[in-house]
Amino acid sequence: MVMAFPAMGLSQLEVADKTAQSLSQLVKEKKASIVTIKAVLKLEFRGSSEDLHRQVPAVIVDNMGLIVAAASALAPPGDARFKVSPKTLTVHLNDGGEDLRAKIVAKDITSDLVVLKIQDLGGRKISAVTISRSATPIMGQRVVTISKLNEGFGHGTLFLSSRINGQLTKPRTCWTTENPGDAGLAVFSLNGTLIGFNGSVVSGLSTNTVNPLARMIVGGNKDKLAVVVPAASLLPLIKEAKKAVARTTQASEEKTKHD
Repeated sequence: MVMAFPAMGLSQLEVADKTAQSLSQLVKEKKASIVTIKAVLKLEFRGSSEDLHRQVPAVIVDNMGLIVAAASALAPPGDARFKVSPKTLTVHLNDGGEDLRAKIVAKDITSDLVVLKIQDLGGRKISAVTISRSATPIMGQRVVTISKLNEGFGHGTLFLSSRINGQLTKPRTCWTTENPGDAGLAVFSLNGTLIGFNGSVVSGLSTNTVNPLARMIVGGNKDKLAVVVPAASLLPLIKEAKKAVARTTQASEEKTKHD
């Protein structure tokens, strides 16, 4: 028996096939710029300390080895009770070579993003996502985040497809998505145009209460929302990171001269 498919069904299959091809090409083009940060964080709590190990996906944004990642994953804010600070940070490039040491050189706590610098590439070749202008998405537009799993899963590459479902102008201009991707990673349109980076913003609203239970129930002033931060808004942060690297390099060269 021969099955007959209505014309609309064939059209939908063709569209789905083209979308699959676009996604496959996007992952192929961008996956080399997605790396894994292996972090050892020092947790200090009530006079004692403990090392915390975690692996975080991140994205290379400059050929000199600058990397954008989630601030809350690598340098989370502490309070009077505890403190968390990065002890060692290494970058896994997934190219068969050894992991490379890195350090945080700039931070934007208002968007939950940090910039790291690979300390010595040692001649290794890297691929970067270039930040220039931001493409402005429209409501309902499909967007894609490309990520890497940790070494327990062989650093496998995967993508997360979502849609723009809102736009904010306060506390900053940014967009929301119906299914946020991993924090710190780049967000692309289906044709590969860079839109922004997965970050977060805080409303800043206060509960006007000091009762810890009440603050926990209503969220206090920690009303955090996952958002897509426009790519162009990271340019000042990247500039700050490059200045910090230049200062460190100059200081090292001067020390070498004196020695």
